[in-house]
Amino acid sequence: MLKIDHPQVYIYSYQLSQKSSKTAANSIWTWANSIWQHFSPEKELIFSQANLGYPLTRAKKFSHSNKIDGSFKFCRLDDSEGILARIGSPETDENKDIDIAALKDFNVNNLMLADSYKDWLGQTIFITYKLQTDQPFTKKYLRQVADDCLKNLFPEASVRPTFCRDTELLGSPIFEYSSLKSQLQVFVYLVDDEIEGKLGQILQALFELFYYRHKITKAFVDSRINYDILKQRYEQIDGTIESLETKIKEVTQIGSTNDVWPEKC
Repeated sequence: MLKIDHPQVYIYSYQLSQKSSKTAANSIWTWANSIWQHFSPEKELIFSQANLGYPLTRAKKFSHSNKIDGSFKFCRLDDSEGILARIGSPETDENKDIDIAALKDFNVNNLMLADSYKDWLGQTIFITYKLQTDQPFTKKYLRQVADDCLKNLFPEASVRPTFCRDTELLGSPIFEYSSLKSQLQVFVYLVDDEIEGKLGQILQALFELFYYRHKITKAFVDSRINYDILKQRYEQIDGTIESLETKIKEVTQIGSTNDVWPEKC
């Protein structure tokens, strides 16, 4: 089993602002409260639109165990609402060199994944981890680590996005997995202390970058849905026109027959 240090999972989630109940079913708030009530001892705390601010609010933290802690931040963006959740391993010696399988405890019953609904825009999940310096850092090895991180975080193959591409960010390998259908994007990224510091400096920029990416993706997905609907409507209209043309021809033929001048007696 491959081993990693201090894995962290950052979950960027977005929805269009809902004017109905602030904690209605099928909302970003239902999703956030489900995670909070699973991991936090403060079961009575309920998140809602009242938590929103700009830029990202201060973190509301929880400590689940010596193996798992996390936080929530909230942000209002244009006509939308966003939440940045973190679930990860505290940076202690006991959380070094741990099995990748430990990621299964971060996503019990697929808590990380929000249900799709009318105002849902999508999620970007950013998985970071560190490695012992004596481990091989070949691209093939890091791809295997990334694949294993994904498989353990999402044991159900049906919800797991497919591999998309790999590149480098701040000089370190990063692997992307994506599913357009479920509006889910996942990155697996090898970091060190320096890179973590740099990511912290661009936290708001990353949050907004992923937001606009999901707005564009949502518009594309909706355009394909509307295209299929319009295609069906055009086919129905064409069928109606053909039917009318046939009836017009029939009526015209009947009228022509009735207009024949009668013979003299």
